[in-house]
Amino acid sequence: MTLTQRVYEQLREDIYMLEWNDYEFLTESALAEKYQVSKAPIREALYRLCQEGMMESYPRKGYRIRIISAEEYVQVQKIRCVNETLAVDFFLANPKQEFLDEIVKAAEHSEDVGGNLRFHMALAKASQNSILVDLIDRLIHCVARSITMINRAKVEKPPVYHREIAKALEEGDGELAKAYLKKDIGV
Repeated sequence: MTLTQRVYEQLREDIYMLEWNDYEFLTESALAEKYQVSKAPIREALYRLCQEGMMESYPRKGYRIRIISAEEYVQVQKIRCVNETLAVDFFLANPKQEFLDEIVKAAEHSEDVGGNLRFHMALAKASQNSILVDLIDRLIHCVARSITMINRAKVEKPPVYHREIAKALEEGDGELAKAYLKKDIGV
């Protein structure tokens, strides 16, 4: 993994985990100091995050995390559901035990935000379709900050159906897996 890729992954994770306030300006200099790297990998990582819609650039001010609206959140969740149910179909068309094992393992440890991400990415990877994996990864990270905020708020957390999805996949029941997946995503 390149230095830029490593910085990109860490920045993305920190955005996801609410490391910064919503309207806080981030500068290349401050980020270079935080991650103990030069400005070049920071600049490249920020450019990529801007291209993906996770950050916005403000000339001579810095960068801010792009906050999605409630309407955008719902739209992204619907698009995620379509793509993740497609991942289920792809997996069941060519099931491999190694991918199923990873889904089951992720389902057992998916109570926290990171676990939720690992479960859904295990499901995406089981599709054995790199384009679908990249698309689902981007969609999840688009709403990840919002999901983290919901989980940290003093409201009741939405139910998680990862174990039920994994069990349905073990049994080869795609329709049941997709039904639980739709409930899990909330659409």
